[in-house]
Amino acid sequence: MEKLSRKTAALLSVHTAVLLFGIAGLFGKLINLSPAVIVFGRTFFAAVSLGIVALTQKRQHPLCTLRDLPLLAVMGLLLAVHWTAFFMSIKVSTVAIGVITFSAFPLFITFLEPLFFRERLLLPDILTAVLIIAGIALIIPGFDLHDPAVRGVLWGTFAGFTFALLSLANRTVIQRVTPLAAALFQNAAAALLLLFCLCSFSAA
Repeated sequence: MEKLSRKTAALLSVHTAVLLFGIAGLFGKLINLSPAVIVFGRTFFAAVSLGIVALTQKRQHPLCTLRDLPLLAVMGLLLAVHWTAFFMSIKVSTVAIGVITFSAFPLFITFLEPLFFRERLLLPDILTAVLIIAGIALIIPGFDLHDPAVRGVLWGTFAGFTFALLSLANRTVIQRVTPLAAALFQNAAAALLLLFCLCSFSAA
């Protein structure tokens, strides 16, 4: 019974995550702003909210050490690129294409995990990867870069790839910092990076 409840909870978590990504994609499609501006707003308010939560908590140790900051900054860069690519996919094609192709990130994790963590590549994982590739191939009517669907698939797949890299990096950093600290500094770094890019482009 306990095993069944765990499975049910896991399935509910997966479906909730898909629902939230779908809602985020829908808002991204409806908001008449560039993907970079949307992601800046998202990461900025996320960083502010997480910062408030961090300030209200009583801690005996700092959120992170100076040694962790460079890695968290790189992860913030990955976060900014991931979300920008995700919303770009939706802007140039449809919400469905953006969400489906982003969801291909387990394909990249399957083949990157053995490189990062020396884990064995298992046959079920390879079969799952083949099915994911086949599913993405069915979305593409033909490889024509002028086709919005093709461009959406490419952006969405790139969003999945960067999310896979971010997930693997989180597995490393989460051993030394709390999830709250990781999310806070990643969103703050992403917001600062996007603010710099937006100011640079507007000044050019």
